[in-house]
Amino acid sequence: MTTVRPDTVQVLLLEDAAQFPAYKDAWQALERETHQPCFFESYAWCGHTAEVLSRTSPGQYAPLVAVALRDGAPVAIWPLSRQRRSGVWQLRALDDPFGQFAGMLYSDADTAHTLVTQTLDLVRQRRLADVLHIDRVLSGTPLEAALLGRGAQIRGEVGAPVIDTLQWPSIEALKSSRNKKTMKNLRNSMNRLSKAGHHEHRVETGGAGVNSIVAETLRLRSAWLDTRGLTAPQFRSAAHEPILFGGDAWQLDSLRAAFELRCGDKPIAYQWGFVHQNRYYAYMSATEPGAMLLSPGRLHLAFVVEEAMKLGVEGIEMLTPASDYKMVWTDTARRLVNLVLPLSAKGRVHDGVWEGAVRPALKALFYALPVGWRRRAVPMDAAGAGDQE
Repeated sequence: MTTVRPDTVQVLLLEDAAQFPAYKDAWQALERETHQPCFFESYAWCGHTAEVLSRTSPGQYAPLVAVALRDGAPVAIWPLSRQRRSGVWQLRALDDPFGQFAGMLYSDADTAHTLVTQTLDLVRQRRLADVLHIDRVLSGTPLEAALLGRGAQIRGEVGAPVIDTLQWPSIEALKSSRNKKTMKNLRNSMNRLSKAGHHEHRVETGGAGVNSIVAETLRLRSAWLDTRGLTAPQFRSAAHEPILFGGDAWQLDSLRAAFELRCGDKPIAYQWGFVHQNRYYAYMSATEPGAMLLSPGRLHLAFVVEEAMKLGVEGIEMLTPASDYKMVWTDTARRLVNLVLPLSAKGRVHDGVWEGAVRPALKALFYALPVGWRRRAVPMDAAGAGDQE
């Protein structure tokens, strides 16, 4: 544990998940105070992912959680990790590559800025990382402002659709606000589903019921990627299944929710995610290939939105990418940016040569290959690996 004291704020670096429980109450209090989506910075998620990644990637991963204390009380938390990639130590989000948003917990913007500034100074002083590379930072937040202020550059951005359900007293009120032609097409799809056979929607919260849906979703997502000669870093990780199926020790299981759409006696679509601070995060979805004529992804999302509203959530975070079938339900997408900041001479070389030239060229070549060749080539990352219409 390392500390530094700028003015009235003391900054600590927690470098082992075993240190997290001492800050549980304060960590969860900051979750309630932070007025932005913060599941991926939550105590339950961070504790679980840090523990699993530390165990499955020894020598390649280490948590590095920055905590700002004022008068001994935590007032901001920035969950980070050190990850060995492409020959350099990188400062990344604690849950990378499993997170969907990157942010921090804070009581006020000034403290958040101080925490970022002092953490980067500590990392440089101790030579803990060569380059900062944080993907999917929520735009318009103190974290983005602080990093841009320190010279970080934006290297790509994506959109993440979100529904503010507090605007609508019911699913019917939400539907009435949307494009009439699109809603008519959705009704026609519902009619086709009814003609195809009896249909029902299953909802599970926690336990074995959720695990069965998670398992089927993973099976279908893996197959979907494989048929396209694609992969994603989380699917290649040894931590994949332990992270997505575990978490009881950190009370993560109680936050999980899962949904299944059946037609006749067969499931045709799945989705699962997390409910945290009255928001539902749609983490992963998949559909059965044999049911594509029924538009199962579009239909299932309609059921999920309705069920999530019944749960009383204040918002539905549909996460990346901003697919057309998600934008049916909203006009709003959060802007997420990828930020890069070299922290050493080695980091500057890595950023300029590997990230700036070699990797983009290899990626372009990879996607130009036929699907069969891509399956045998060194894998490149697919965008939206958790999403399937």
